[in-house]
Amino acid sequence: MISFCFCSGEAHARLCDFFGFHRDEKVAGVEVEFREIPYFIVSRSRTAWNPEQGDINAINLLSVNDGGIFVDSVSMQGQPAADGSRRHTFIPWSNVLSMTITRAAKGAEGTAQA
Repeated sequence: MISFCFCSGEAHARLCDFFGFHRDEKVAGVEVEFREIPYFIVSRSRTAWNPEQGDINAINLLSVNDGGIFVDSVSMQGQPAADGSRRHTFIPWSNVLSMTITRAAKGAEGTAQA
C-alpha cells in the first residue's frame, strides 16, 4: 500500500539528509509504500469517513530516525485533529518497502529502499 505524506519541518530536514538533498530543497511530495497497512489507517475505514477530511490513506510524517518513521495517526491533510489531539505512532523500517520523494524544483524523484 502506498500512502502520501504531509511532512513536518523536522521530517522534511531528516528526509533531505536521508536522500542526500540540501535541506533547503523544495519537496513536492513524499510517498511511503508499506509492507502491511498500519492499523490506524485500517481503523479509519471503520469510522464514518468524511471525504472533506482528505485522502483516507494519507499520513502526517513527524520525524524519521534510524529505527523508522514517526507519524501523527489522527491528523488529516497535515493538520491536527478537530479536537486538537495528536497521537504519535512509530512505524519501523521493517514495515516500509520504499519511500519516494519528488523534488519540486527539478521534478526529479529519489527513491530509497528501507
